[in-house]
Amino acid sequence: PNSYASSTDPVALFTKSIKREPKDFPVIKSLNQWDSVKRAVNATATIQSIAEVLNHTYIPSAGDKPLFNLKNSYWYKVLVDIVQELSLWAIVNAGPVGDGQTVWTNIVTEAKKSTTARISSQSLTAYLTTSKI
Repeated sequence: PNSYASSTDPVALFTKSIKREPKDFPVIKSLNQWDSVKRAVNATATIQSIAEVLNHTYIPSAGDKPLFNLKNSYWYKVLVDIVQELSLWAIVNAGPVGDGQTVWTNIVTEAKKSTTARISSQSLTAYLTTSKI
């Protein structure tokens, strides 16, 4: 085999580059700090060169598809390891196995709904407790 070809192959470069550790990602135990958790996840994904998998609008070109598939599978494994919050864990279990991009998109959607609902209920509670009737 031609060693030059393998050293320029994006899949080979991805697997040989920086060490990717699922444990580097924050564990998602609750939605209470969703914004900071999501920011930490995005930062770690960027460092580990998988950020495009977290972008729900990213569609790889035909040439990028093998590398994307590898990153997508890795990201799915990370999600299996880091998601502990029950409603999000249900999404991981229900999602297509190996498709981290789709599962993450569904997690973000659920977290936004949950966060919005929590903010709305907090605002309503604050209003009710401070209003004079």
